[in-house]
Amino acid sequence: MGMEKNRNEWYKQFKTSLLWLTAVTADKTGSDHTILAYCKGLKTYCDWIGKNPDELIAERKAELKNEDTEMNAENKLRAFCVMLEKEKKLAKSTVVSKHHAVVKSFYSYNNLPLRLKTPRYASKECMPHTVEEIKALMNVADVRERAIMMVLKDSGISREDVVKLTYGNIQSEYEAKQDVIHVRLVRQKEQIEYDTFIGKNAIEYLKTYLDYRQRKGETITKNTPLLALLNGKPMSAGDLSAIFVRLGEKVGFKSSPHRFRKFFESHMGLSAESLLVKKWMGHALGVESNYFIPPIDKQRVKYAEGYKELDLYRTETSEVDVRRKSLFDQIMLFKPDTDSNALTNLLAKYTTHKQLDEFRDNISKKGIENVMVYVRTKKDKDCKNDNCQKIITEEELAQYLAESWKVVTALPSGKLVITNE
Repeated sequence: MGMEKNRNEWYKQFKTSLLWLTAVTADKTGSDHTILAYCKGLKTYCDWIGKNPDELIAERKAELKNEDTEMNAENKLRAFCVMLEKEKKLAKSTVVSKHHAVVKSFYSYNNLPLRLKTPRYASKECMPHTVEEIKALMNVADVRERAIMMVLKDSGISREDVVKLTYGNIQSEYEAKQDVIHVRLVRQKEQIEYDTFIGKNAIEYLKTYLDYRQRKGETITKNTPLLALLNGKPMSAGDLSAIFVRLGEKVGFKSSPHRFRKFFESHMGLSAESLLVKKWMGHALGVESNYFIPPIDKQRVKYAEGYKELDLYRTETSEVDVRRKSLFDQIMLFKPDTDSNALTNLLAKYTTHKQLDEFRDNISKKGIENVMVYVRTKKDKDCKNDNCQKIITEEELAQYLAESWKVVTALPSGKLVITNE
């Protein structure tokens, strides 16, 4: 991150590069990610050629006055791109999009355009994740990473946009316990406002993730990043990509936020109209959006109808099972010494959403320690008759003390935890 910051500050030292990126930003193609990518591309070229941006422009002005220049800027850029392909082993698509196009843009915005065509290349299409791949990723992810994946899958939001989300973007409908949550945000790349939605998979994993953050002491307000770094601070698009690189290494295949965006596009497109799917992904639609896009309440209905194509657990797992798994993950985070088999058996007793809601509310009100005292910890596995600990009232205490039970702790409710160890 420090290197990116230094590179981003580097261009401000030179009049020509500052003019260039100011113009790029003014033309509404200058998201934070774009600026970093452009800075990296130009600095790599400057380092290779041994000149700073101002020197490149001064040299270009001089050579245009002399048509006999043997090694002009066009030839230098061609040689640079060949070097990147041959020596650095970069793909043609990367060389063209992140280096050739960047350098050409720099000269053009300084009113000294290069007289060469952009090379053609066969672009490799980014394939959407399969359901099986997403499940494999979920199996190796932590509570934060699962929430991130489910939000990306359910919404089709790009990595640059999803890191800008705050709790305020979902607060009213999330706290009202809506089954489908409407999200209004700005597409950084296009600089347009647009609407999308998240469904039950994302909502359930967000509950676990947000509760986890609160229990660690974080205060969640409308301005809090919805998806954050481990310290609760906002993450960058680069931070987000790094998460998926790490997860991909764990499962043995490449993953990226864009592959989740493609999953949304391809799966939601099986049910919803193409124009609506594009709208939900933040694509600029022009005049079409004024005539063919229904109001939000109708869009919500369309999204809910199409969600069956996004639902990760629709085939073999019920919604109650998903909620049990989410609660299981949450409890194990805060009480890692819990006997997982005993916890699984406890959660299996709750067979409806209402029962699971009451159990979750119990945890919120009383705290995990007080609720989970009914479940043995790993160190209790050798207890006889599974009765090492009990919760009793003060009136019952004398009876148990007579049977050699001991007091472990007093609960806020006034009841007592006792043990027969």
